Amino acid sequence: MKIGIIGAGKVGGALCKSLQQAGVDVVGLTAGTEANTLAAADNFHVKGFAANEELAAICDVLFLTVPDRLVGEIAGELAEVFRNKGEAQSLQGKTFFHCSGSLGLDELQPLAGLGAEIGSLHPLQSFASADVSFQGIYMAVDGMPNAQQIGQAIAELLGAQVFLVPAAERKAYHAAACFASNYVVAAMAVAQELMSKWTPTPEAGLSALLALFDGTARNLHQSKLAREALTGPIARGDINTVKAHLAVLPPKIAEVYKALGRETICLAEANGTIDAGQAEALASALQ
Repeated sequence: MKIGIIGAGKVGGALCKSLQQAGVDVVGLTAGTEANTLAAADNFHVKGFAANEELAAICDVLFLTVPDRLVGEIAGELAEVFRNKGEAQSLQGKTFFHCSGSLGLDELQPLAGLGAEIGSLHPLQSFASADVSFQGIYMAVDGMPNAQQIGQAIAELLGAQVFLVPAAERKAYHAAACFASNYVVAAMAVAQELMSKWTPTPEAGLSALLALFDGTARNLHQSKLAREALTGPIARGDINTVKAHLAVLPPKIAEVYKALGRETICLAEANGTIDAGQAEALASALQ
């Protein structure tokens, strides 16, 4: 199975590195510019290609690890090039995956129209660099039947766990991922803004919060349901503390506090740590 990477950024680079470590033949890659392609090719010791169609011509499986807005554009351009060259039939038997969490399969349809298999394989992970491992993470797969089988095989080679997320449900799936990653960062940024008032630098403010954050993460690891890790004033039904918080928070941050607080009431009530009366009083305070 000869694999090519179209878009050797953080995700593409991590995929390339992990596939190589798993003994898979990555025959080449492309990136957004010639300089980036050469740099990535040198870094991962594979051939860099000047054009996506040149790479696609020699591969069995291709990953489009590019920004979501470019997936459809690149797929369409590839299909057009092969069609114009009279080589559309050469796409039959090839499999194309995108690695977007939110996109369905529509963006790859131009390739499917020429006989290619299409699918998606999204790693449920945050990629800060190409050194991120796929070992033990979950990967959402979808696509044509053969593409799903290939995607599952590749995920297993990487040491990942596979689960199916149909195209119609991809946006809701991606929203769940945003809550667990992007919005956690947003919440920590708000906390850092507040905490930095009492620390020498903003960096120290974040450092002070990370021990608390790490403890919360450990509690989540030990829970079957995320809500079981809930602590704090709402979990205790401490309405006076909640009111005190709201009295001192800047208006903009208070709105975030209220929105998260209302959801926290539901969790605390589901956990049985507050009763209906306490939940109603807390909800009133958070209006």
